[in-house]
Amino acid sequence: MIDPHCAERDICVKRTYREKLSDQRHEKTAAKTEQGAILTIGVDRGPWWRSMYPQVLLAILAGGLLGHYLPDTAVTLKPLGDAFIKLVKLVIGPVIFLTVATGIAQSGAGGRIGRTTGRALAYFITVSTLALVIGLIVANVVQPGAGMGVDPATLDA
Repeated sequence: MIDPHCAERDICVKRTYREKLSDQRHEKTAAKTEQGAILTIGVDRGPWWRSMYPQVLLAILAGGLLGHYLPDTAVTLKPLGDAFIKLVKLVIGPVIFLTVATGIAQSGAGGRIGRTTGRALAYFITVSTLALVIGLIVANVVQPGAGMGVDPATLDA
């Protein structure tokens, strides 16, 4: 989108904040140039149905309708849903750990670990270990599900 005020330039770099907000079809990225003008780069977001948010909502709706109108078919698809949940459980722990660890590691300037970064890393390791130990102790003392009289061998895995 070329601004008529800067038609003689090779690239239009002057846009006001309001103009950037008014453009609903493009997501804007702004960067300051040497002259202080704002350089905007438009990223086409594409049609709304290619976004993950509406896809998830449609999948939830489709699952609900399938379970209501065709319950036998929905039951046969249960292994697919169980596999998906197991994959999410498998991936979520390492993703969270690596996100936090990478954030802590990148907070040091140029790869060297400063005093604050070292303390943050030590705090993260200590608190994570303490949470794990407390969880194991509570699970062994409280023994959730012990009084239910259920044979674990008969449950679905």
